[in-house]
Amino acid sequence: MVKNHKVIIIGFDGASWNYLNPLIKEDKLPNFRRVIENGVYATMKSTIPPVTVPAWQCMFSGYNPGYIGAIDFKRRVNTFRFELVSPKMWKGLMIWDRMKNVKTLVMNIPFTYPPYEINGHMIPLEFTPEFGHTYPPELADELDEKFGIRSLQRIEHVPDPKKRIEILYKLDETILDMFIYLVKKYEYDLNIVRFGVPDTICLLYTSDAADDGESVDLGGRRI
Repeated sequence: MVKNHKVIIIGFDGASWNYLNPLIKEDKLPNFRRVIENGVYATMKSTIPPVTVPAWQCMFSGYNPGYIGAIDFKRRVNTFRFELVSPKMWKGLMIWDRMKNVKTLVMNIPFTYPPYEINGHMIPLEFTPEFGHTYPPELADELDEKFGIRSLQRIEHVPDPKKRIEILYKLDETILDMFIYLVKKYEYDLNIVRFGVPDTICLLYTSDAADDGESVDLGGRRI
């Protein structure tokens, strides 16, 4: 990495071009439009299976799911027991493990829990037992004081669909605020963040609609 050059990787989980392109044409995503007009874009091939885990791990490692040892959120431990996959189970190294001389922020990447030592900061957020796990551990105190990271709401036990959407958007807004704060304060060389609202809404509400036999209104668009 060239000295003084910074890299930012922003991931929007589940944000397919099938959904983005119509919104870009309607000028509802001006920032996406500017990125496309001044850069390049393409459709990525996903993993097999094309699910959150192992897709993110494969993207940041270059390995396939079989090598990493994870093809889903859980892995069979023995005949009767499954465990959530975690960094302790993976084979191979992620990009932030290989580039030890590069100061890195890894934020909200699926199954980076439990967070472990890197040259920089690791903040798993989603896919954790509770919010507030970080590397180094004392970073959680700083983020809790400024952003209330430990008291952020979760959607697991919220039955109302509209309330769940509110919680999801609030979470991503807080993630953005924390990301900007950390990037400015700690001046990482490699900055990685994931926003999960598109993926979570599609998973939750297409499932709800299928169960109810109805479409779901998401801000003027129905799925």
